[in-house]
Amino acid sequence: MVTRLRMRFQVKGCRNRHWFNLVIANNRKFRRDGKHIEQIGAYDPYPNKFGHKLVCFDNDRIRYWLGVGATPTPPVAHLLGLAGILPVYPPTLKIAAKRRKIIEENKRMEELERIKKLEEEEKDKLNQTSGDKDTNEVISNDQ
Repeated sequence: MVTRLRMRFQVKGCRNRHWFNLVIANNRKFRRDGKHIEQIGAYDPYPNKFGHKLVCFDNDRIRYWLGVGATPTPPVAHLLGLAGILPVYPPTLKIAAKRRKIIEENKRMEELERIKKLEEEEKDKLNQTSGDKDTNEVISNDQ
């Protein structure tokens, strides 16, 4: 059975400043930015001055349409998974694991750089103190 109802993003806004309406649309009849059956949410992907991306959903209507048989597109499934309405979208877990691995690697590299820097500082201190003793001995031998 092919479902005709899709939960998809409808692009709004202007060039270089898009925002999206979450809508229910007939998969075959309506285009991406065309007519829709119902608007059930909105998403602004650009962070505001506080660094937050704004999302607004009507949870009751989303659950209703999921019960009726509407299928979300992958971007919508990703966002609904992050919101806790659907199970987490599987590629989200892969992306999170990759990012976690990169962060851990960066932490390891920073730690190694910090250790190398400390070792160099210790070597410099030892060289300075050994250099001071040599000059003192030379002066004492001359007298």
